[in-house]
Amino acid sequence: MSLLRVRGARTHNLRDVSVDVPLGRLVVITGPSGSGKSSLAFGTIHAEGQRRYIEALGASVRRGLVRLPRPPVDAIEGLVPTVAVTQFPPPPSARATLGTLTEVDDFLRLLMARVGEATCPSCASPIRATHPGEVVAEVLALGDGVRVSIHAPVLRAAPGDHRALLEAWRTEGFVRARIDGADADLGEDAQLDPRQPHDVDLVIDRVVVKPEARSRIHEAVELAMARAGGAVRIVPREGTSWLRNERFVCATCGTALPDPEPALFSFNSPRGACTSCSGLGTRSLTAARAGGIEPELSIRAGALRALLGRKIDPAWAGRAATAGVDLDAPWRELPADAREWVLLGDGEAGGLLDRAAGDADASDRDDVADLRWFEAAPCDACRGARLRPEALAFRVGGRTIAEMAALPVRALRPALAEVAFAGALASVAASLRGEVDARLRTLDEAGLGYLSLDRAVRTLSGGEFQRARLAGQMAGGLGGVLYVLDEPTLGLHAADTTRLLRAVRALVDGGSSVLMVEHDLDAIEAADHVLDLGPGAGERGGRLLASAPPGELPGDGEAGTGRWLHARRWTAAPRTPRHPVGSMTVRGARLHTLRGIDATFPLGVLTVVSGVSGAGKTSLVLGTLAPLLRAMIEGSSEAPSHLGTLSSTIPVQRLVKVDATPLGRTPRSVPASVTGLLPELRALFAAMPEAKARGFKAARFSFNVKGGRCERCQGLGVLRVAMDFLPDAEIPCDLCGGARYEPETLKVRFRGWSIADVLAMTVDDALGPMEAIPRVRDVLLGLRDVGLGYLRLGQPVTSLSGGEAQRVRLAGELARRSAGHTVYLLDEPTAGLHPSDVAVLRHLLERLVDEGNSVICVTHHLDLVAAADHVVELGPGGGEEGGTVVAACAPEELRGLGTATGQALSRRRGGVTQA
Repeated sequence: MSLLRVRGARTHNLRDVSVDVPLGRLVVITGPSGSGKSSLAFGTIHAEGQRRYIEALGASVRRGLVRLPRPPVDAIEGLVPTVAVTQFPPPPSARATLGTLTEVDDFLRLLMARVGEATCPSCASPIRATHPGEVVAEVLALGDGVRVSIHAPVLRAAPGDHRALLEAWRTEGFVRARIDGADADLGEDAQLDPRQPHDVDLVIDRVVVKPEARSRIHEAVELAMARAGGAVRIVPREGTSWLRNERFVCATCGTALPDPEPALFSFNSPRGACTSCSGLGTRSLTAARAGGIEPELSIRAGALRALLGRKIDPAWAGRAATAGVDLDAPWRELPADAREWVLLGDGEAGGLLDRAAGDADASDRDDVADLRWFEAAPCDACRGARLRPEALAFRVGGRTIAEMAALPVRALRPALAEVAFAGALASVAASLRGEVDARLRTLDEAGLGYLSLDRAVRTLSGGEFQRARLAGQMAGGLGGVLYVLDEPTLGLHAADTTRLLRAVRALVDGGSSVLMVEHDLDAIEAADHVLDLGPGAGERGGRLLASAPPGELPGDGEAGTGRWLHARRWTAAPRTPRHPVGSMTVRGARLHTLRGIDATFPLGVLTVVSGVSGAGKTSLVLGTLAPLLRAMIEGSSEAPSHLGTLSSTIPVQRLVKVDATPLGRTPRSVPASVTGLLPELRALFAAMPEAKARGFKAARFSFNVKGGRCERCQGLGVLRVAMDFLPDAEIPCDLCGGARYEPETLKVRFRGWSIADVLAMTVDDALGPMEAIPRVRDVLLGLRDVGLGYLRLGQPVTSLSGGEAQRVRLAGELARRSAGHTVYLLDEPTAGLHPSDVAVLRHLLERLVDEGNSVICVTHHLDLVAAADHVVELGPGGGEEGGTVVAACAPEELRGLGTATGQALSRRRGGVTQA
């Protein structure tokens, strides 16, 4: 057995880790959050694989690339080419879909271009392009002795006397024409009414059909098509004439279609995109006022202060004026398209909401992550198909490419399999269908069969996004590589995990190796080998605790994954049921897959919403309940009624929504900024005697503002280098050494520490020095309570997992809890958590409930399901097979039901004692 040998790995918190990784096997790296799993898998092994790939390129190629630094490791032997599939956030572009992400759309477009059958978008008549040879064959099929005329239909419904055209034909030697259905001799002076439209054909030849006349007929057909822009009319002496065209032109109404090239069927191409929505498929209507917007004020008077800041940027004001936005009119009176431009932009320039979401220092203001919701209505022109009518005129198997993309993956596969191809291109079409089916099969095997190809990528969860990319890799057929995966089971119900693991195993069976960062016990148990890191997080982690097959992991001791794997027992103590203090009821929920359902959520307890992947859990909780509840709390008169209605038996004062969306888009955003800690630190350092003596204000201590930051790296701490066809590389700033600040700023000290020193501290390390500062202490305690004591305050949030991002948000909320009943909505808070971390999270959620609040949590994690007071399960399947409430009861009752979650609970119960 071949081995990948890593010796002395010291990336981040790894402590000289040396390990042998079996190749040609499924290997799982596990351990608590922050123990160094990703540092070993991605920061060491994959980073070295990427570096060696660049070094292996030719000198001419390397000349345009920056040499990547060697990861901090003594040696890596036996390394094979690596492919990383990480939990990158879905691209923000509204154009990216599941079909474009997995390249299925590329093959569907080619299939449609080669064998698509056209129907006139004006009169619904069939349209087909006919080669001259096919026309000749049709004429010869009339039989020997049949007399036919071959015409060039030059004019159709064209007013004028056309005297000059007829004279030109006579000069060229032609003798006949057919005008308005009647034969005409070009030697005679035709008198046409110039005010009336006329149909004029040039008679190319009259011929008697017989085999030896084939060449003459072919020559006449080609000449007719050349004269009439590709059209030819065959007129038998007896019988009905017919029109053929070597281009896609309707014989009934004359509507012309462009040649069916792949670009015509792409909504990302100007040739194919709907001209009304530019290929987006929707028009966004502001469904409710944005949070933090004062509707009675004008923009210039401060209606958008939360977005624009205190002053309006003159450049932005100029663009607004050009777009027709009245900056002096009350926001409430602005038309919908003007509001849309301000918030969303115009395609060339981003809107204020995009700017707010990417603002690295957004914590200086109120939360801007959930400023509004929009009702995305289908485009009036294309009805959501994204394509122009000419593209939708073509069909394969009776479906347009948009109709194919709208089918769930598991329904599209049999639909394509039923299509029968005929003609010269049948073998080509069958080959293209095979490529499409291979990718659809891998998507289905990855647990994404409920999704459609037109599903926007930015609406996918982190787990769905990663599995879609993994499916694309599996369909590529690479062998002999090392796939490095980052929790591919993320977001999967226990019922779907087995299928995903079967797909991952197929990579190994195909001759590759898989190194998978995972916490899921089923995935760990299915591995060939397990690397267990720990025992804790951050400085308390970074050590190799065990390297063995899953069945041989040690099951004793407080540290390590073995005890959880061997016991397979609940982390929860025997549960004492809590009694609700009220309830909220959503009625008529119809978002995405929801089928007009009613769902009741008890208040004052811990409620879990579960179900198989794609059943509609997030659509119900975050997509429906969240905006309805926010509208109820704010007393908004513009509640999004298209989502349904909401009623509550008791008043709710506050809503806190915590999801796994990225905390920021750039390394400028750090935990200290997104939790509101950084402004407190800046104020603290500005109050130091040294700062006052130098005249430093709080802004001096922001690494996002010119003056205090290092200008070499502009406060990033790293230099970003473009790598052409590879991802951009980051190297430490050679001036500040990664401190982000210029030297004079760092001379200001608090108890001997500069602000860069404080940002370099972990949460646990900072608690001692900051104990006497209440606001800072509360934020740090919140981070520690959610299990993030190992996190560095200045660590870029782009390096955090989705689960860590959620817990950072939750910690910020814990630090500023207010009086009154609060409803916490969480989306997969166990993402990226080891079983030991789940226990910490569970106790935290129970504490929130015990303080008089309500927690509603979307999760698949069975430990959290078992600890809930109430479970709402959606299903029974995903996509079109889901969207209904299949159970609403306590977890003990759910175990006796035959639902997917109930069966999983029964299998995992085990009847053993608590770990």
